[in-house]
Amino acid sequence: MCLIIVKQTGIDLPKEEYLRLGAKRNSDGLGLAYLKAGEQSVTLKKDFKDIDELVGYVKTNITKEDTLIVHFRLATHGLRDEGNRHPFPISKNKDLLRKTSLSCKYAMAHNGVLNQYSRIDDTELSDTQQFVLEVLSETAVKENLDKPGIKKLVSEFLGGDRLAIMNNKGKLWLFGTFVEEDGCKFSNTLFKPYKAPNYAGFYQRNNHWDYCGCNNFLNHDKNNQRKTDNKNKEDEVRMTGICEGCGKDKKVKLQRYNNSDYQFCKRCRKKARKGKLQLNKWENGSLKNVLETSEEIDEFSCVSCKGYFKASELTLILGSYSVCPECLNEVKQDPQQSFIV
Repeated sequence: MCLIIVKQTGIDLPKEEYLRLGAKRNSDGLGLAYLKAGEQSVTLKKDFKDIDELVGYVKTNITKEDTLIVHFRLATHGLRDEGNRHPFPISKNKDLLRKTSLSCKYAMAHNGVLNQYSRIDDTELSDTQQFVLEVLSETAVKENLDKPGIKKLVSEFLGGDRLAIMNNKGKLWLFGTFVEEDGCKFSNTLFKPYKAPNYAGFYQRNNHWDYCGCNNFLNHDKNNQRKTDNKNKEDEVRMTGICEGCGKDKKVKLQRYNNSDYQFCKRCRKKARKGKLQLNKWENGSLKNVLETSEEIDEFSCVSCKGYFKASELTLILGSYSVCPECLNEVKQDPQQSFIV
């Protein structure tokens, strides 16, 4: 999953640790687009050799008064080179879409997969580039992004994907659900470090953490000592959450796979070590089957409020997100909450 970071004018630069974690977990390319205060064109640059170069560029060239979009790519379609890194200019010129440095009127960055543009016969361009060529570059679309009808059409086309668009007037359009942190907008939470639950009843045994019902740290023997080395605590604690391999709500642990970090359950970690794990096989509707037929899990988590509910109480939205009744009502009451105009 890619990551988009958006900074509006008047907002402080995104923290360096957010940039570095985004690059670590999305290792197929770095790119950015920005509009300097007082200028009349958006600048795109995506030929960075590594995250150190990007961080240095941001600190040197971007100020609080500028508007900024940063993209960290995890490739799914098309070439994995500098030319296919995001952001892209919104243009019908195929050559411009692959330029690594240019000025333009509109720039965009996408987080997700557009299966209808994942063409087998075109191994050069990505699905996002095809979407730009055939949809966003149409004058009726890009010149009318403020109109409710265009917003609705683009949003429904994207489904659960996220999209950020900037123009040379300093205007920003965000489609999909973005997370806010320190004033910046993020297309997902891959900019945050994984944190273990802070439960008093956890104790160490055989190099991992277990839970004691008495809610006290146990000190039975040398193998059941309270863990004092907090340096490695995050890696050792087993967390509860959605496994990014099978999509089930289980005990998960962070693991490196295909040059990115994922949280996997025990079964998926074994498959990953053998190189036999297929990612995201539970998306696009398959999660519905898990919610309806799973006999292994009694409760699932709402992606909005993080509360736990029975599978029958949750509703699937945008193809793969389960929400509780209360959060579903909030979405229905404010269907435009995903947009910033």
